[in-house]
Amino acid sequence: MALAGAGLVSGVWGLGGGGDGDVEAEGLDLAEVGARLLWQQVYDDILNDIRSAVLATDDRLPSEFDMAEQYGVSRDVIRRAKEELASQGWLIVLQGRGTFVANPEQSSQS
Repeated sequence: MALAGAGLVSGVWGLGGGGDGDVEAEGLDLAEVGARLLWQQVYDDILNDIRSAVLATDDRLPSEFDMAEQYGVSRDVIRRAKEELASQGWLIVLQGRGTFVANPEQSSQS
């Protein structure tokens, strides 16, 4: 399944076999960044994947390190996008266990 996100990111979330969360993606196209901040692009891409069911409830996202490498951005960019998604109820962060997609019924109210 291709990552969504206005053509800024291309690749595949490798979620086979129970949502192991491996990511295969090319970095963001910095020539197309414009006024949007990198974290907003990552945020939009992850949110599109949640809304389109590429990422399903309880799927575990890859580590910040792995996501940063795949997107071609810093871990701070990934962390900011995940923090925003968590604050809006799209993700659940469990210290020491990982970041998971929240229940869509709970998130749809955001």
